[in-house]
Amino acid sequence: MPVDSPMQIEFDTSDYNPHQYNHGIAQAEGIVIGRRLMKEEVLRLIKAAYPTPTKATTIITDLIEGIQVETDSIFPVSAR
Repeated sequence: MPVDSPMQIEFDTSDYNPHQYNHGIAQAEGIVIGRRLMKEEVLRLIKAAYPTPTKATTIITDLIEGIQVETDSIFPVSAR
């Protein structure tokens, strides 16, 4: 059997600026992404458990949809 060499992967780092992205910005973006995913998952679970919405699930769904995804104002998401 022929031995295949592993494919070489080259990453383009020509436009990388280490001062462009720091731990605080990464943490803030991770928090925002996590909160958005959690919000979507909770809504999906409620809709899957109760396909025909009741008055209570409608109120809960409206409350969850109204939650603003926020992060620390020190590191805005658009800081990059």
